[in-house]
Amino acid sequence: MSAIKATGIADAFFTTRIGGISQGTYAEMNCNIYKKLDIDNGRENFRLACQALEIDPETVITNRLIYLTDIVRCVGKEDIIDIFDEPASAHADGLVTNDPDIALYMYAADCAIIFLADSEKRVIGALHAGWKGSLIPIIENTVAVMRDKYGCCSENIVAQICPSIEQCCFETGFEVAEQFEENGFSEFIYYEGEKPHIDLNGVNLKRLMNAGLKKENISKVGICTCCHSDLFHSYRRGPVDENGVHLNGMNGAFIRLKRQ
Repeated sequence: MSAIKATGIADAFFTTRIGGISQGTYAEMNCNIYKKLDIDNGRENFRLACQALEIDPETVITNRLIYLTDIVRCVGKEDIIDIFDEPASAHADGLVTNDPDIALYMYAADCAIIFLADSEKRVIGALHAGWKGSLIPIIENTVAVMRDKYGCCSENIVAQICPSIEQCCFETGFEVAEQFEENGFSEFIYYEGEKPHIDLNGVNLKRLMNAGLKKENISKVGICTCCHSDLFHSYRRGPVDENGVHLNGMNGAFIRLKRQ
């Protein structure tokens, strides 16, 4: 995640499918820690990722993502719990910290994970924005927390949009497209073939700019997780069992402050 690294205050990482212990559908680096399928391997893969990144897994904080909230948590080392204790994990979709003794963790399979960093105030954030999250102000709320709780200036914040599903693969029903149109994002709806396609990263870019970020401070990797399901886990591309359960793994996303 070069945009975050370039701030000089933080490092950020996004896993691929390469290098873990999962087999078959979930191979190889499935960083799932909560979804019941392949969970034992997923948790071991999480530990392996931490080891490779020189992150102590006992200092990592995450949320139990619920895809429909604009809740943002300010966290520090006093908020550390057993990361594998799902019932104890707080329900939210954003995290912000100025504590270099912890790392923030998000996970996704097509949804956008967005990292934020303010080099002047030495504050970082991580948020999860699926298509439903893109219709609620999780992005604006995370920036607002950085501004209101830590004194950040929106114009100083750098954002990195991690690999996620792109317009080419995010085909939706007309009822979903109508929700984006009703929320003022009609310019990101494209009618290709029988169903509309939506540019979620375009929506997220607009929301970041609405939150006060400069366009030149926003970067995206631009790799579609669905097109490149050989490299990343994809909910849309993954197989579905006879009960309609999606058999996909999770990509892991880490961000941490550097020590001064």
